[in-house]
Amino acid sequence: MLKLIVFVLLFLNIAYITIAYLKKNDHMIFNMNFNQFSEATRNRAWTYWYVYIIMINLGLGFLFASILYHEWVYSVLTFICAAIALYAFYKMNQLKKET
Repeated sequence: MLKLIVFVLLFLNIAYITIAYLKKNDHMIFNMNFNQFSEATRNRAWTYWYVYIIMINLGLGFLFASILYHEWVYSVLTFICAAIALYAFYKMNQLKKET
């Protein structure tokens, strides 16, 4: 039952983040102000932010799966998601410096 609850909550979080990304609504996002980016880079900032958040959520799902099933593949996928999330965060912070 716990497995189902965790995966449903992760799925709902990913769905909410996807809706916020598609609407590009700052008010749906806690602690993020996209007005700090210039108008030219705001769309890329939204994309980097979306990739960053989705990779964190997928990484948490793979981490939970690696704990449950004791498979090395899930651990590798967790590290890949973490690397992609860090890269997206780095690129998003570079956009702040451009403005």
